[in-house]
Amino acid sequence: METRVEELDGDTVRLTVGVPAHDVHHAVEHATSDLASSVKIPGFRAGKVPTPVLYQRLGKERIYSEAVDS
Repeated sequence: METRVEELDGDTVRLTVGVPAHDVHHAVEHATSDLASSVKIPGFRAGKVPTPVLYQRLGKERIYSEAVDS
């Protein structure tokens, strides 16, 4: 993981963090698995919701948010 700190005006800093694509991919897979088991989508049993259906119903932003939080 690569980090960079830039000092801006006053007491403000900008923190830039680089995360390897493999780690992001793993976090997104884990988040989709967790969401598939916790959301109720008609026509699917808990934990059996396909990933494309999750993206369609929940949206990419929700899945990425869950990945970042985990």
